Amino acid sequence: MKILRVVPFPPDYIGGLPFYCKNISINLSKKKNVKCDILTSDLTGKYKKIEYLDENIRIIYNKCYSFLLGKNPLIYILPFIKDHYEEYDIIHAHGYYFFSTLQCALLKKIKNFPFIIHTHGGIQTPYCLDLNIYENLQLIFKEKLFDRTIGKYTFKLADIIISGAESDLYTLRKRYKIKEEKSFYIPDGVDVNKFKRNNNIKREYITLLATRLSHIKGIDIYIDIIKELYKKNKNLKFLIIGKGELEKLVLDAKKKLPLKHYSYYPYENIQDIYNMSKLLLVTSRFEGIPNVIHESLACQTPVVSSDVGGISGIISHNENGYLYDIANYKSAVDLILELVNDKHKLEDFGRNGRRLIEKEYSWEVVTDKVYNIYKKLLKLYS
Repeated sequence: MKILRVVPFPPDYIGGLPFYCKNISINLSKKKNVKCDILTSDLTGKYKKIEYLDENIRIIYNKCYSFLLGKNPLIYILPFIKDHYEEYDIIHAHGYYFFSTLQCALLKKIKNFPFIIHTHGGIQTPYCLDLNIYENLQLIFKEKLFDRTIGKYTFKLADIIISGAESDLYTLRKRYKIKEEKSFYIPDGVDVNKFKRNNNIKREYITLLATRLSHIKGIDIYIDIIKELYKKNKNLKFLIIGKGELEKLVLDAKKKLPLKHYSYYPYENIQDIYNMSKLLLVTSRFEGIPNVIHESLACQTPVVSSDVGGISGIISHNENGYLYDIANYKSAVDLILELVNDKHKLEDFGRNGRRLIEKEYSWEVVTDKVYNIYKKLLKLYS
């Protein structure tokens, strides 16, 4: 079996999407002997045409000309897939609104080949007054124009749709009248051997991890919450990782609070951050299901999160963490205090989270599910 995996961000680019594509390719190669070409952009400046992850995985880089709306890499891959699509058993495109996926859909309209679209969140993205004007304009364009026209047309062309969030899958079926037999929920995977509890590391912090310190990630909300927490408990310490337009808020808060900030932390050691955290605090105004939640639970670190996107699909309130209403985010203060003041509950939540990850979110489980989808699709074309 040979797959063409189309993803706008290269495997070593920071973020959940490239991380997933790299790991699912590696696991399919090791466990199922599936060959994979990853067609992507050269955003990390390697200036290479081709690179190999292993003997079964080839990365094919394309020039990125610019970014549409600051987030969508403009790469021109249509000539490649037009010339080479017959070499692959399946074309698997990641992220439905990316320019790279749209080119796959365009060729699918002309040529008939097995085609999967894999969403990784971003289906439910309501605009709100808390965001800045530019972010709201992006979301209005997506919801009012793109999703109702190009997005709808793109999904209709896919043979199979995979979603990493059950709530997104429900929305997709309702909004686009997609049949259940062609739409599947498969969560993102976790390396349970890397992400696990290290008892040699002391838990100290209430932590937020974000690749971008933005309004969407609720950095201002995080600052408000930890200010209230510190008023009520002077022994608490806080940690935030990320950089972006709201970094000044973080730097200002550091002057008054016991807040540690890393603008960057190497991913190969990120499990240490989870292990030094009492809990992970997620303050996003909307999300899919961020990888940090899976990784945190794997390290037996409970999560207190805004109830947005598909997060309630993995965080069970009062079992492995707490959920709160983003419109009433200060309710998170009492939830956090209750948890950090109850050592037994912290440990119970942590163990519950780890059991869930091992059962449903390990790469072994996820790899089997993706491979079975591939086999199902190929039967339709046989």
